[in-house]
Amino acid sequence: MSFRIVQAALQALGRIRTKSSLHNCIEDLRAFTPEANARTEERLQAYINSRIPSTESVNEEQLASLAQECISTFADQLLKHLVDEHSSCLRDQRTDISGFRKRLNQRWGVPLDLFELLIALSTDAGANFNANSRPDASRKNNITFDVLTRLHARACQVASEVLVLLRHGFADGAHARWRSIHEISVVSYLIHKHGDCLAERYLLHDTVQRFKLARAHQDHYARIGDDPVPAEDIARLKAERDELVDRFGKSYGGDYGWAADAIGRSWPTIRDLEAHAGIDHMIPYYRMASDNVHANVHGSLYRLGLGLDQLGGEVLLAGPSDMGLADPGHSTAISLGQVTMSLVGIQQGLSSALIANVILKLQDRIGDEFLKVHRERELPLGISETGVGRS
Repeated sequence: MSFRIVQAALQALGRIRTKSSLHNCIEDLRAFTPEANARTEERLQAYINSRIPSTESVNEEQLASLAQECISTFADQLLKHLVDEHSSCLRDQRTDISGFRKRLNQRWGVPLDLFELLIALSTDAGANFNANSRPDASRKNNITFDVLTRLHARACQVASEVLVLLRHGFADGAHARWRSIHEISVVSYLIHKHGDCLAERYLLHDTVQRFKLARAHQDHYARIGDDPVPAEDIARLKAERDELVDRFGKSYGGDYGWAADAIGRSWPTIRDLEAHAGIDHMIPYYRMASDNVHANVHGSLYRLGLGLDQLGGEVLLAGPSDMGLADPGHSTAISLGQVTMSLVGIQQGLSSALIANVILKLQDRIGDEFLKVHRERELPLGISETGVGRS
């Protein structure tokens, strides 16, 4: 929530008829300066002292309780105003954001519209392929078809999430979501290449993951205020998991154990899967995207939404920016194209070849348009005019 909203709330609270000590505290909270904060501390202390009967002595525990009560009183008033008047409090911020999004679309509209077109084409291709081929695939128990259609649907959904984030100026969040679709493209390629044998192992691996989730829940259910998993369910999952490990080997119990035999690696990692799929050249981008998932220092200093001259400096990006959309946009277009081609490619024919060719040409066009806008200007467009997204 922007400080302007808190200020507006505090200003309104300052007009509320209340004890003078409370009123003066609110006035100084509005100022938000060291001197005002010091006066607030003094007035809060005076208010606390006024609650103590002069004939009684109090210990530190009682003083702490009174202080908490005083703070809670202020918090209740502030929260009540924010809830009651949230529309007026948010009006200015929403106006600023609306203007920012219009300027972002003026700059990035062409590549974003083409990216949206790719998502629509890929979704339609997947839906039609599923509708036309599923009856025959079901009769033949085609596990590869089932797995790839599920992965493709998920990829389309993630790509749509990336589009929403990009249209709203969240390049770093979009890059984090691209990481997911990149992993989907890796898995799709492996399933497409190795067929039903690997597809079956992939599907059955759900039991391994559910057992890990159940065990993690069992370790922490009391602290999260939930019920434990019934002991018989834990025992059943463990038995099913052990049976699969006995069938496929010890490494099947790992996170990517379903791919161990296919790629010839015990306890494989996502890096091993990328290398086997032939798209390990994307590792640098994957690592940058991972910075937007984890709380490492590089992710805090390097933000796609900041210009190169702002990285690691005093500008802190706390919201949207119109910088940095090219990498997540183009990367997602590439990965979605890979997943789509893995799906339609299991059915050889002229129509599949045509779809693949159109997608390849479109994703190249998308990359060219994103790069064109990226190179036009190095500074954000309009974001600093209102302060939206900055802190």
